[in-house]
Amino acid sequence: MKTYSEKLRDPRWQKRRLEILQRDDWTCCRCGKKDQELHVHHTWYSKDCKPWDYPDETLVTLCISCHAHVTNMISDAQLYMHEKDVDEAISRVLQFHQDGVLSNVLMILEQIQYMFDLTEETMKGIYATRSIQASNNGGTVVASGENRPA
Repeated sequence: MKTYSEKLRDPRWQKRRLEILQRDDWTCCRCGKKDQELHVHHTWYSKDCKPWDYPDETLVTLCISCHAHVTNMISDAQLYMHEKDVDEAISRVLQFHQDGVLSNVLMILEQIQYMFDLTEETMKGIYATRSIQASNNGGTVVASGENRPA
């Protein structure tokens, strides 16, 4: 079985990576820089999906600095999840979503719900206190007056 690093050297990933870099005009989607090393970031992962099999909307070009920042933010959110701080975990997830570096927010919020063993009513209360509207039908999360695809 190949490691993740080995999969990233696979010609199928290298081709896919170049397609995403070209789509994003060789520009960091977070800060707009073109003069730094660029990475293609997966906005979510599935253990059943190979790096080159993700849909376009889940891949984003980030410069090395922004990629490090995003990776650290995600690590922070995971830490809060493990520390059972549901409010901070949700805050971090929503911040990533507003920064445009994390898709499938509803899926992640569902993971938080499962991880903390929260009821639907509890989640509705959390959404209400944060002015969040979530809909699986349209795949939309509305937070702080912003409407972005989930």
